[in-house]
Amino acid sequence: MTTQEYIVAQQEASSHGSPCEENTRLLNTFTEAVTELALFHEQQFMAVVSGDAQLYRFDELILDATERRQQAKYAYLDHVNIHGC
Repeated sequence: MTTQEYIVAQQEASSHGSPCEENTRLLNTFTEAVTELALFHEQQFMAVVSGDAQLYRFDELILDATERRQQAKYAYLDHVNIHGC
C-alpha cells in the first residue's frame, strides 16, 4: 500500500467512524515491528561505523524482524481490505 492509498483508506475509515479495536491493534503491531526493524538496522550501522568485527550477528535479527514486519503489514492490510475500517 502506498502512502497515498493509506491516506485515502484512513480518510474513508474516518468517514465511517473510528477504526475498530482490531484495526488499532493490528496497526500498533505493525508499528512495533517497523520500529524493531529500524532499531536493528541502526545497531548494525553503528557496528559498521565502529569497526565491530561481529556485525554479522545482526543478520539473523534483521531477517526475523523483517518477517515479523511483513506478517504484521499484511495482517493489517488484509483487515483494512476486508473490514473496511
